Amino acid sequence: MKANGFKEVFMACQFCQLPTPKTLCEICQYMAETGFLEHALVCQHCRAPLAGPQPGQLDCQLCQVMLVIVQNSPWFHYAHCEWQQENLLLARRKQELLG
Repeated sequence: MKANGFKEVFMACQFCQLPTPKTLCEICQYMAETGFLEHALVCQHCRAPLAGPQPGQLDCQLCQVMLVIVQNSPWFHYAHCEWQQENLLLARRKQELLG
């Protein structure tokens, strides 16, 4: 709840999925207005735009660090593998329903 007592409704930015009261967060709105979003490469995990991506880079720096942490923890690694498998199955099911 905000300090003035009113609740503010948040949804996810359509591009980066961060909480925002609008359809696009302020950063993505600015990038859309400048035309950056049309050519932006995004992180495959969090969908944040990659700043100066290296060839073959698919993750932002934060997600790369988090992935190292996940891979070094047996429990997190197992949970992440399950999550990836579930996302793969959901994507296949979506294609079946659309196709």
